[in-house]
Amino acid sequence: MDRLPFAPSPLTSTWAAVAIVFFALPTAWGQEDGEKPKEVVLERTALKIKDPQEYHVRMQLRPTREVTIAAPARGVVQLVPVKTGQSVRSQGELVRLKSEERLLEQKIASAEFKAAQIAHDKASGDDKTILAAKLDAAKARL
Repeated sequence: MDRLPFAPSPLTSTWAAVAIVFFALPTAWGQEDGEKPKEVVLERTALKIKDPQEYHVRMQLRPTREVTIAAPARGVVQLVPVKTGQSVRSQGELVRLKSEERLLEQKIASAEFKAAQIAHDKASGDDKTILAAKLDAAKARL
């Protein structure tokens, strides 16, 4: 026998008993003495389970707030340690960038800074002023 996806509640059983009292018993009481009791037939229909797609309702979710996310450096994403819908603390890690590319950029910036520093130390006059500005720019890239 197939199981129903729900069990009848006590309230359902109570209403069934009330229906029998109000509909079945009055027919027996309305009989004359000596008459055969009238037969009462209760008909049941099978539960029909509908496909959920039949009552599917389209919905549109709107965000409660928008948040701007900024990375401290550009790069390629290596790992996303959070799951969709997971809460994240303020200043928490959302993605991890590949560190090799950042390390290479830092080495290049360091080499440019050293080259600018050597050129600045050897220069004189107006050239020294221009090279001082280039040295500051190279220092900022570190």
